[in-house]
Amino acid sequence: MNVPLIKVNERGGKALLSRVKANAEGFTTIMQLLTVDTAGEAHFLLEQEYNTAFARRAADQDNYDKEVIELNDKMQVVQALLSGMYLRILPVRSDSNNSWTAVSLMQVPQNKGEELVMAYFQAVQHARRNGDWHKADQVLQALSTLQRSAGAAVMPSQTKLNWEVRFNSWNLFFKLMLLYAVIGTVLLGVSFVAMFKRGKVLHYLSGV
Repeated sequence: MNVPLIKVNERGGKALLSRVKANAEGFTTIMQLLTVDTAGEAHFLLEQEYNTAFARRAADQDNYDKEVIELNDKMQVVQALLSGMYLRILPVRSDSNNSWTAVSLMQVPQNKGEELVMAYFQAVQHARRNGDWHKADQVLQALSTLQRSAGAAVMPSQTKLNWEVRFNSWNLFFKLMLLYAVIGTVLLGVSFVAMFKRGKVLHYLSGV
C-alpha cells in the first residue's frame, strides 16, 4: 500500500505531481492517493476534481482532467489487485461450469480454502524475514491438494504441468527468433552475392 506503484504522467502538470507526492520518476503510492474523513472512510484524494472532470465532455477535458481520470482508474486497478479480486485461485465445489473464485485479502476468511490462501501469504511474509520456507511450502501443498480435489475436472495433470515448466525453461520463442534472424541474414547475403555475380555475367556478355 505504501510502495510507489502508480505512474503519474507529466501531462497533468507539476501541481498534480506535487499534490499526489510523486517521486522523481513520477510514481506515487496508494496511501498518497487516499484521504480519510472524520468517519474513518477512505476516499480518493482528487475525488472532487475527478467528479468535475468526469462530468465534462471528452472534447472539453484538458490534460489535467484526463490525468485525474486516468489516475483514478489506475488506483482502482491496483486496489483490486492488492485486495485479491483478480486472484481466482479457489475452485467452486460441485459447480457445473467448473468456476474458480477470487479471494479477498481484505476480509476475514469464510472457508477452509480462503484460510489456506491467507495462511500462505502470511507464511510467505514470515519466510521473507527469516529465510525459512518450510511452513510456506506446507501450506502451498495443502492448497494444491484442495485445488486438485475440488477442481479435478479442469486441473491439468502433473505430467502436463511438468511439460509446461520444461517448455518455458527452453525459451523456445526467443531461440527461434535468433534462428530466423540468422537465416534471414544468410539469405540476404546470398541474394547480394547472386546479384553481384549476375551483374558481372551481364557485363561480360554485353562486352562480347
